[in-house]
Amino acid sequence: MFESFSGKDINDNPAAIYREWIKHHDKNLAYFSVKPKFYKQLKAVHPDIKIVKRFMPKWVWLMARANFWVFNARIPGWWKKNSKTTYIQTWHGTPLKKIRYRH
Repeated sequence: MFESFSGKDINDNPAAIYREWIKHHDKNLAYFSVKPKFYKQLKAVHPDIKIVKRFMPKWVWLMARANFWVFNARIPGWWKKNSKTTYIQTWHGTPLKKIRYRH
């Protein structure tokens, strides 16, 4: 599962990793998560990418079973990662900055 800027676009490091990943793996196993309000627009711009609407039933099913999450922004604190899922976070910036985590 790939996601860029909380589902607002298909770009940045998650998109680059997605494109490289599908060169070597079954592209039917890779999905890009997008906000429902951007779905039609992004589907038209990226017809070659499998897109799923964020927080919808299919998204929940895929997220719960994904081997990898590749995101460049936070995921809501209420969503918990499966113990078998590897979460790859591609945030930009210096490792010296503090990112506040809300409970």
